[in-house]
Amino acid sequence: MRIWIAGPLVVAALADVLAQAPAPPAPGRPAFEVASVRRRTGPLPTSVIQGQAERPGGFNRTITAAGLILYAYDLRDHQLIGGPDWMRMDRFDIVATAGREIQLTELRLMVQSLLADRFKLAAHTEQREMPIYTLVFARSDRRLGASIRQSDDACKAMVERPPNLPAGAATTSGCGEAALIARGASRWMGSPVIDKTGLTGKFSYFMYYSLDGPRSIGGTMLSIPDSSANPNLPAFPTALQEQLGLKLESTRGPVDVLVVDSVQQPTEN
Repeated sequence: MRIWIAGPLVVAALADVLAQAPAPPAPGRPAFEVASVRRRTGPLPTSVIQGQAERPGGFNRTITAAGLILYAYDLRDHQLIGGPDWMRMDRFDIVATAGREIQLTELRLMVQSLLADRFKLAAHTEQREMPIYTLVFARSDRRLGASIRQSDDACKAMVERPPNLPAGAATTSGCGEAALIARGASRWMGSPVIDKTGLTGKFSYFMYYSLDGPRSIGGTMLSIPDSSANPNLPAFPTALQEQLGLKLESTRGPVDVLVVDSVQQPTEN
């Protein structure tokens, strides 16, 4: 899935909508052999997350502390509670080496160790009552909108970007199962979204909508203009319904979250 905000590409790792927040790591967890953490002082990258996190034996990203926590604990934005403003604003160049090939599960544990050692992260898990949405058909005849269509397994049949988008539009495009749309909706709604469409196979889609001010995506607070006053731009839920033929139904339920008790600016090297 691609998300464009007035031009720059914002790439965010996707996790399961209701991924459970694991407990903070216990002593004895694996750690990197060598890790470099440096605050990014030059021009910021155009993407929220830049670099290749998973590589044999290491980790390499420009990322915020909040983004690092999301990665380490396999969480979504709405599952991370608390923390100072800099945690979602300041970006860091992180290069770490394990000295051997490692699997993703162990890599996440090593990032947890890095957070505890260099960022002095202390956190706890709990359940909180939060808004939860289900993704369903907007029409009783289950007819989809004009901006989504079934694709093949290789996603060769893509919905193209319209030539004349209204100024200030945020756009989302992608190709995959309906759960992919639900995960994208979860990011913009700031709450879990569960796919209840029953759609099978892969679908290509493109939608545009208004922004309603700064928001956190992938653990990074984006400074974006508020385009909600533009009458040519629908709100995200409206765009979902009008362009894709899908809608969000609201309810509430318990969500596992990770609450930041304390975190410090990292020691650099």
